[in-house]
Formats: sequence, C-alpha cells, structure tokens
Amino acid sequence: MARYDRQESLDIVRDQSVAIIGCGGIGSWAAYYLTLAGVRELHLFDGDNVSEHNLNRLPLPSEYVGKAKSSALASFLGQFNREVRFRPHAEFEIAGQEFGDGVGNLHLRTLRSIDYCLVCTDTWKSRKMVWDACQQAGIKYLEVGAEGNEASLSPSPPEWVM
Repeated sequence: MARYDRQESLDIVRDQSVAIIGCGGIGSWAAYYLTLAGVRELHLFDGDNVSEHNLNRLPLPSEYVGKAKSSALASFLGQFNREVRFRPHAEFEIAGQEFGDGVGNLHLRTLRSIDYCLVCTDTWKSRKMVWDACQQAGIKYLEVGAEGNEASLSPSPPEWVM
C-alpha cells in the first residue's frame, strides 16, 4: 500500500493482532499510533466510559463523553485507517476473576488470536493477572507505563509483583 512504501519496518506490524489492555492516557495513544502504523487488528479492552476529565489525556473529541472507552476509541480511530479491524471489549475477566478496577472481558480464547498484548492499566493486580494469562496462552507481553516525563516499556511486570 502506498501509504507505507517508505516505512519498511512497518511490514512487521501490519500482520499482527495486538491487544491493548487499558485505553486511558497511555493505551489510547498506543492504539492511535498502531492504527497509523497499519496493524492488522486491535483488541481494545477497557471497562470505563469516556469522562470529561479524561479528555486531556485521550485523543478523543468531546462528543465521545459518556460512551464506552473501547468502543469510542475504535470508532474514532477507524477514521484514520479503515483497514485496521477493531475489536472493542468493554468488560474484562480472566479465569472467572473480574478486575473490579474499570479495566473491563479478557478471555483466554480471545488472547489466543493475539500476537502482542500491551498492558496499559494502572493497577498491579490487573497487570499480574494479564501476565499470567499471556504466559498461559503464549502471548508476547509488553508492559507500558509513564510517570511525569518518563515512560517505561518492559517485557514483564517488576519482580516484586510476581
């Protein structure tokens, strides 16, 4: 496709299915850039609705306030790249355990179709549960975080979480 002709390294991304767990300030922007890069499929997991106080961290206009974050993000990002398949998930559960932290329904059968899992939640409990599910399903796990002006990317949660 002409839009990616000068981006040879993006060939790796285009055939991938990626799950983003947590579509807040970090996850929403990760989804945005993966959409622009032309990822094949994006599973967006978040149990929250878009709130007015979220708008300064999300790439969403105000008309999405009150809508489910995962669906709103999928709808908005679809405008930028119609070739990406978006799979919004507004509920989240692993092995019968609900997170209860607004993240939202991550079943192992859904995970099995995913190549990479970007974990962008803000609780250690949910990160550990997703790590365990990814290990069981053989999914590549990437933990993404930020504090102030510093960002982090790790292939596993910190040892103290384990």
